[in-house]
Amino acid sequence: HETGHAVHNMSVKQSYTGTGDVNLLQDYFAPLMEGIAMTFELLPTDPEWLLKYGKGSKAEIKRDYKKWVDKSIPWRAFNMRRQLVFVYMERALYKEDPKEWTKTWWDLNRKFLFIDDDPETKYTELPGWTSIPHYWGNNAGAYQQYIIAYMIRAQTYQKLKEKYKSMLKPEPWKEFTKAYIEPGNTGYWDKMIVKLTGEELTPKYIMKELKGESL
Repeated sequence: HETGHAVHNMSVKQSYTGTGDVNLLQDYFAPLMEGIAMTFELLPTDPEWLLKYGKGSKAEIKRDYKKWVDKSIPWRAFNMRRQLVFVYMERALYKEDPKEWTKTWWDLNRKFLFIDDDPETKYTELPGWTSIPHYWGNNAGAYQQYIIAYMIRAQTYQKLKEKYKSMLKPEPWKEFTKAYIEPGNTGYWDKMIVKLTGEELTPKYIMKELKGESL
């Protein structure tokens, strides 16, 4: 993930004719910036990557990969549902009476995570929403942005792999860099996604990832 951010910072063209030296990461669309980094996250989980760089025989790697996929599917679903809790809770902080916030927190946990509140502690201990730093800093809407970033990651990786058959080649990353990174904030994020993937951002690719169909 952090390698993706590093490559992003190194690859943005910082100077354009007629503009002088400008920082083209300023006001960059946050979900696309995170989506770029998240796309790099998928490389070490790609079976082709593991077969080339992983330790052990091909049979062992394939066996362990299958186990990892099976175990990761519930976690992926839980993680996305948890982020939905954070998104809807943040909206409630702006809309609801503060007296209702704790009740809303537990209602959302029940709805998305099937986790019930503890009647002995829910009024004596601080509820979970009070410990989420993004609510109180300068990161308003951060979790909604993360969900969009996951969608960008899934659609980008799957479409590039479909086109080039392998993500270990330089060609998909050259196209990725040219479409998403080099323009900096001079382009519109939604048009960048259409240019690279051939379609508007859609949840169907993240759904394939969550179900393990793209792993």
